[in-house]
Amino acid sequence: MRNRGNWKVKSEKEVYSNPYFKIIEYDVVQPDGQDGFYGVIKKLDATYVIALTENNEIYLLKEFRFASEEILINLPAGRLEEELSYEINAKKELKEETGIIANNYEYLGNFIIDPGSQGTRTHVMLATGLDESNVTLENLEGNEDILEIMKLPIAEVKMMIAKNEIKCGATMASLNIFFTKFKL
Repeated sequence: MRNRGNWKVKSEKEVYSNPYFKIIEYDVVQPDGQDGFYGVIKKLDATYVIALTENNEIYLLKEFRFASEEILINLPAGRLEEELSYEINAKKELKEETGIIANNYEYLGNFIIDPGSQGTRTHVMLATGLDESNVTLENLEGNEDILEIMKLPIAEVKMMIAKNEIKCGATMASLNIFFTKFKL
């Protein structure tokens, strides 16, 4: 048996797997001493990109999301491929999803969006020094359903948050890190 905090893991087994995630079921002794089980979703970490213009505008995407069955407003983002650094992954995702190339990247921090069921970390990158000459949706991967690229002033992004128009939790948390750090 091995410990995870005050939990004791008796055994674990993979109960489902696909190229994007797997589900692990743990046979455990809970902190209260009772036997139980715990299911955990294992996914690759993600990188979210805040592309900030010289005029303090932020690029956001309108994207149909299959799991929630609705159009959401997101930051450019993607799974962190294991062999890539945060910066290289951010560059790749920003170019794929918007056509934008940034000259500068700054790591702002990370968070875990759903620690009760998964340990996936989202890493937040600020992209500045933007080359906006080739903004396009033509570089998308086959599993992306991005409908529109939006460039919005920070005040408008904050208003959208206040009106509950941005519902993507990872986008909200990423913007919170950015707004807290830069007080814009």
